Amino acid sequence: MLRLCTTAFALCAALVGEAHAALAITYGQTTNLRCSGGVCVATAPDATFGIKEIQKRLAYGDLTVVADDLAGDIVVDAPFHWASAHDLELFAAHDIRIDKTIDVAGPGGVTLTSNDGRTDGTLSFGPGGNVHFWATTNALTINYAPYALVNSLPALIGAIAAHPSNNYALAADWDADAHGTYLSVPVPTLFHGAFDGLGHAIEHLRVRPDSAGNGFAGLFYSVAKEGSVAHLKLTAARFWGRYGKTVGGIAVLNQGLLTGNSVQGTFSAIQSNMGGVVGSNSGTVLDCHAQVQMSSTNGGGLGGIAANNLAGAMIDRSSSKGALSGSGLAFVGGLAAANAGTISRSWSSANATTGNGTNHSASAAGGLVGINADRSASVSIVNSHATGDAAAGSDALAGGLTGASRFDGTISAVYATGAVSGGARSFVGGMTGEYDSEGLSFASSYWDLDTSGVSNPAHGAGNIDSAPGITGLSDAALKAALPSGFDPAVWGRDPGINGGLPYLLSNLPN
Repeated sequence: MLRLCTTAFALCAALVGEAHAALAITYGQTTNLRCSGGVCVATAPDATFGIKEIQKRLAYGDLTVVADDLAGDIVVDAPFHWASAHDLELFAAHDIRIDKTIDVAGPGGVTLTSNDGRTDGTLSFGPGGNVHFWATTNALTINYAPYALVNSLPALIGAIAAHPSNNYALAADWDADAHGTYLSVPVPTLFHGAFDGLGHAIEHLRVRPDSAGNGFAGLFYSVAKEGSVAHLKLTAARFWGRYGKTVGGIAVLNQGLLTGNSVQGTFSAIQSNMGGVVGSNSGTVLDCHAQVQMSSTNGGGLGGIAANNLAGAMIDRSSSKGALSGSGLAFVGGLAAANAGTISRSWSSANATTGNGTNHSASAAGGLVGINADRSASVSIVNSHATGDAAAGSDALAGGLTGASRFDGTISAVYATGAVSGGARSFVGGMTGEYDSEGLSFASSYWDLDTSGVSNPAHGAGNIDSAPGITGLSDAALKAALPSGFDPAVWGRDPGINGGLPYLLSNLPN
C-alpha cells in the first residue's frame, strides 16, 4: 500500500499513479459503508462518507467511523462541523490523514486512533487540514492518550511549567504578534510529554534572547527522550541567536520525536548554530519541513532542518527550502550543518553559502549537509537529494550534496544538481568538496554535469579525482530513467514531477 504523501492525498495518489485504499470523507455521496448503532464501517477498499450525513448523525448522536483492514486509511477530504455535545471517533487500521478542517463548534469530544491493527500507520495533517476547537474544555484522545487543550502560547507555557509530563494540543491558530518579542525561550521547561498542534499555526513568534538568560532561541528549549512535538506550524517566525548559542525553530535540543512540523521564517545570529526545526538533534525528526532565510556572521553552523544531527539521531522524510549564509568559518548545509547520524528520504532546495576557510578545514557548504563526519559512529545519508546551490569562499570546501564527507559511514542512492563554486584554493566537487576514504564509502551517488558547473566527470570529489561510487551524469541522463542503484519502491520518475528529476515517493517536492 502506498504511504500517504506529504501533500494532499488525492494529488499524491494521482502523481504516483497508484490506487490507494481508503475511507474518504468527502462532499459526495456515502458509498461502501455499513452503519449500525452509531458505528460506520467501510465495507470495501474504497469507501466514501459524505459530510452532510456525518453532520446529520453528529447532530443526534455519537459517531464512530472505522477503516479496518479493508480500507486501511481514513482521509478527511472535505471540511465539516457540528455544534452538539456528541463525540466523533475516527479509527483507522493504518493512517488518518486530515486535509481539511474538522470544526468542533460545541462541547463534543474527538478521538483519533491510527495504526489500530498495523505497524506503520500515522496521524498526519495536510497543508489545509486541522482539528479546530472553539473551547478548551472538550475531550481529546489521540492514540489512546488523553490531551488537554490550550488556545494560546501563554496557556501552553503555564501548563507545561506546572505539568511537564502531560499531553497538550493546540485548539486553534494563535497569533503571537500581540505578545511582542520573547527575551528567552518561551517554553524553558524540559518537556517529557506530548504536544500536538493539530495542524494549527503559531504566527509571528519572535525570540530574541537578552543577556539575562541562557541565550538560546526557539519555541521549546528541550524535548526529552520520551517527549514529542507534532503537527505544529510556525509561520512568519523570527529568531535571533546570541554569540556561541544554539537556535532551533521548534526546539533548541531534541532527544525525542519531532514529527509533522513546519517552520517558515527568518533566523540571524553571530557565530551561532542554527537549525530551522531543531538546533541539536539526538532523537528523531520525521516529516518536518522548513522554508527559512538564515544568516550568521563570524562563523557557526547553519542547517535548514538541523544545525547538528548527532550520532544515533535520525532525520527522515524531511525537506528544506530557502537560503542559508554563513560568513567567516561556517559549516552550512541545505538540510543540516553537520551530520553524525542518519539522513534518509529527505531533500533540500535551499542555497548554502559559507565564507573563507583555513586549509580546507573550517568552512564547508553542501547542498544537503555542510560536513558529514563522526569518528565514533557510522554516518549515513541514503535516498536523498539536493538541488540548491553550494558556494564557498577561499581555502574552503563546497559540494553539491556535502561540503565535506569524512571518517566512517555510507552515502548511497543520492543525487545533487545545484551549482557548486568556491574561491581560491578551495576544494569544489559535484558531489562533495572533500572525500576522506578512511572508512567512508559512496555508492549510487550522482551529480548533474550540466547544472552543477562541475563538468569534469573526474571531479565528483573536490580533493581527489575519480572518487569511487560517485558518478557524473548529464542532465538528460539524470532525467531519462532512475539511475542505477535507485530502488523503484522508494523513487519515482515522471516528466511532470520535480522537473523530470527522480523524486521520493514518500516525500514529494513542493
